Amino acid sequence: MRPSLTTALLASTILLTSFAAQAAGTADQNTKHFGAWMTSAGKADNGVPMCVAALNGTDRSLFIKYNNSALSVQLFKSNWNFPNTARINVNVQVDNAPILYMEAVGIKDATDGTSYINFTFNSDQVDSATGERYIVEFDNLLRSGLNINFNFPDGTEPSWTGSLNGSNAAMTEFNSCAGILNALAQPNIQAAHPAPAQPTR
Repeated sequence: MRPSLTTALLASTILLTSFAAQAAGTADQNTKHFGAWMTSAGKADNGVPMCVAALNGTDRSLFIKYNNSALSVQLFKSNWNFPNTARINVNVQVDNAPILYMEAVGIKDATDGTSYINFTFNSDQVDSATGERYIVEFDNLLRSGLNINFNFPDGTEPSWTGSLNGSNAAMTEFNSCAGILNALAQPNIQAAHPAPAQPTR
């Protein structure tokens, strides 16, 4: 399985106007807070509808984003600077659950130079060991845990630990948003997204 923190809410890259509200002709915003977490529904700069769940620290953030058929996990840190398309190993663990060994890609934003880590997988990707879809496994971990830890085994970046306080309610809201997005996209979904990352073990 594979996952993906700026001090500012990267909401600058998300237009926080609900796509459902837009369809109704209103300018309603749809940003909500649940403990340490926040969610939003809107559109990315390229106009693609998107659901977002986020956890923000002083100088780093975790973003989970869904756009029809792909789930992206992104890690941002204010002082990161690495080449675009750099391959970065990330180990993810919720409490004492088995470690998820991810091979993510580093991305450098061409507009502002922000560097972040991203990994993406399709909604139908299945864990061969369990027969369960990865997005369901990841969702269950986020809902049931107390803390999430990110470890970077190949570099000097110290481990990150984030609180999952409020994550259950946040993921419920996130999944509700994803359901609306999927319904709006039916019956013809032509997914355009990066090739999904694969578990390294």
